[in-house]
Amino acid sequence: MAVLPWLDGLVVRMKVNDEYCQEYEDASEVAEGDNKVVSKYIMAESGAHFAVDFRFSGEYPYKDNAAKTEVSIDGESLWSKVWTPKQLGNPSRQSHEARGIRRNKPDGAERRPFMFSELIINENADTVSISQSKVESLGEVVIKLYRMSVGKWVPRLRDDNETSKKDLGTLSDKTLKGHALSHTMSLGDPVPATKRKHYHYDGTYLDPRDKPFATYKFKYRSREALKSLCVIPRSPTPVPLEDRPVESLSPDELRELVHKQKERLENTPVKTEVKRERSKVDDDGDEVEYVESRSRKSARTSGKTDVVDLTLD
Repeated sequence: MAVLPWLDGLVVRMKVNDEYCQEYEDASEVAEGDNKVVSKYIMAESGAHFAVDFRFSGEYPYKDNAAKTEVSIDGESLWSKVWTPKQLGNPSRQSHEARGIRRNKPDGAERRPFMFSELIINENADTVSISQSKVESLGEVVIKLYRMSVGKWVPRLRDDNETSKKDLGTLSDKTLKGHALSHTMSLGDPVPATKRKHYHYDGTYLDPRDKPFATYKFKYRSREALKSLCVIPRSPTPVPLEDRPVESLSPDELRELVHKQKERLENTPVKTEVKRERSKVDDDGDEVEYVESRSRKSARTSGKTDVVDLTLD
């Protein structure tokens, strides 16, 4: 859960598919040392719906002022809520979820849930006109908390097109160079919702707009991106079956090991040695005389030849 040590009474958490998701420390934000900012990593899966869960409690020290929570996703402000002092002091009104964009229609209302979508990256794509600040805000859910004093509240219906989400399109590798991004936010299919009135109010911010009282960040990435950032451990290299103790192998692993060894034996080439015979016996059983072969090089003789008469007298 995202908690600021100095601010009691407010917990901000992320839900994915209606379940609280695991959070991982963001070392980069810790290094910066801004005690008004808490940052976490969460894992994103394409097609999963997500929501921001707010929980105030009686320990919140600023219940005499109104509190405004603003939710920005990928750099776009998409959701906000003002909590009156009365709501902050009422346990039944101290929690809320930002689950998507609600639209009132003439015949009712609908809500389009926040959803993780895979970021479309193509190295050959034309460079989309996108600022560096926009790139740095991708893959982030940012919640800002302001203290306010509020005046008169006036109910009104929100226009259908008042809040929308822009499509990023295809981004190039060059545009995202140096950023381990994997997902963006899109809006899921509409689901029926209860028609509600939205209130317009006259109020004064007690904190400068560029300096929120508190900021909560959730950086969402795929499992592989989290591994590349060393946020979660990389998958260990599996030990080959041949190098593991036999007693530690499961029946399936034993069968696989036997199969591999059998394949290895079948694919091992067999060397055939031909033995040369140095002697031969004719079929008729007669002895065969070995004749020594002479060197092909003959000694050069002189031009004079001596004749020896071997005739006996």
